This record gives sequence, C-alpha cells and structure tokens, in this order.
Amino acid sequence: MFKQSIIFALLYVLIGSVVGGVIGKLFSSSLPSVCKEWNKHHVMEISLFFSGLIMYYVWYTYVIAKK
Repeated sequence: MFKQSIIFALLYVLIGSVVGGVIGKLFSSSLPSVCKEWNKHHVMEISLFFSGLIMYYVWYTYVIAKK
C-alpha cells in the first residue's frame, strides 16, 4: 500500500502542476519580479505530494479496505 500511495502522490504532483500551469497561463496577470522568488522552495509541489499521499491512504483505508 505504501508503494501505491507514493505512486499516487507523484501522479498527484504531476497533474496538479500541469493544471496549475494551465490555469496560470489562462488567468495570468502582471506581477512584480519579487513574486518569482515565492516558490523557490517548491512549497506547492511538496504540499501536493503530501496531499496525494494522505488522500490515497484515507481513500484506501476507508473505501477499498471496507469492501
């Protein structure tokens, strides 16, 4: 189950980053150059990874395991 949750979390990061990029391009705005430094620690990607990891674990525990 741990291997599956890691794979799910990585796919979650990939899809979340692609969707974020598309939405960012569609609704782009002119921002100051200081805003480019905000994601230098990859906070969004790390939060997406752990969201996917926890989401898969909860889904597996409460949906799949109950069948």
